Amino acid sequence: MTHARSLTPEPLARDDQATRLRALVEQLRDTPTTTADIRSAAPDHHPRPNPGIVAPPQPRRTPRIITIASGKGGVGKTNLCVNLAASCAQAGLRTWLIDGDFGLANAEVLCGINTPMHIGQVLEQGRSLRQVSIEAPGGFHLVSGSSGVARLAHMPERSRVDVINAIASLEHHADLVIIDCGAGIGSGVLSFLHAADMGLVVTTPEPTAIADAYALLKCLITRPKARTNAFALLVNQARSEREADAAHRRIDTVAQRFLNTPVPMAGWLPFDESVAKAVRRRTPFIIASPRARASKAVRKLSGRLAPAVGCPWPPAEKRRKARSRSSKPTT
Repeated sequence: MTHARSLTPEPLARDDQATRLRALVEQLRDTPTTTADIRSAAPDHHPRPNPGIVAPPQPRRTPRIITIASGKGGVGKTNLCVNLAASCAQAGLRTWLIDGDFGLANAEVLCGINTPMHIGQVLEQGRSLRQVSIEAPGGFHLVSGSSGVARLAHMPERSRVDVINAIASLEHHADLVIIDCGAGIGSGVLSFLHAADMGLVVTTPEPTAIADAYALLKCLITRPKARTNAFALLVNQARSEREADAAHRRIDTVAQRFLNTPVPMAGWLPFDESVAKAVRRRTPFIIASPRARASKAVRKLSGRLAPAVGCPWPPAEKRRKARSRSSKPTT
């Protein structure tokens, strides 16, 4: 059996994401935009400060980004994004979900809400993410990707960089930002994956889903200057842990053989009838059925992913509540 490497991407702890993103945007003002890796344009080191200027250090709250994608549609990726966002928000993290499937967005459908505004108004009207967001069930902020807007389905690279820059502006309002990408291996999917602190590729145990997940991982790994230490695989709708491990092992073995890169395992979610029932009710299953197997698995997953990308866990709000309970006098 092939052993996957650790889920936690060690080099990320030293990154200052907001600094890199701002540097990238400044560079793009004078440089024609291509489909080059968003991360590769960022400097590897912080600029050396002027020794003649002494300024007190300024605290910075940098939102961490988890991008979730899949090679094949219909693997439950958006449902995972919605419930993962709700789980993190319930735990106390200031969580945002951005529906990055521009033109065919449906996260709001799973939440049972209608969003009057969408990401297109950030890109075309200069609005902020805070202006176009809406609070979703579970307490997270949702930014819709719009639905049926053809021009947003074919965004140029510069627009995708604008989205990442807008996320950086949330540094005082968000702890964690989840980007729900469309399915496939398009340049938009790869750009958002490379801009993230953690890229999560979702598959099911079905052979077609496994093949497409490997195709996406291959594009991610072989892309020039790829950050191959910042992604992991999640197996959804598995009948058992054994089936999930088998699906992961198939991808990991092939990736190590042909790409010389192991594929970490983020976790797995079980096949659960309560998920389909919650979809019909247009309610996140972690809210509709909090004790279901899928709900417990999502809460466990959030407890792994959040600290892996640098978010405090348990979140500060949860720690404060725990201290408050422990300080109450007993009778």
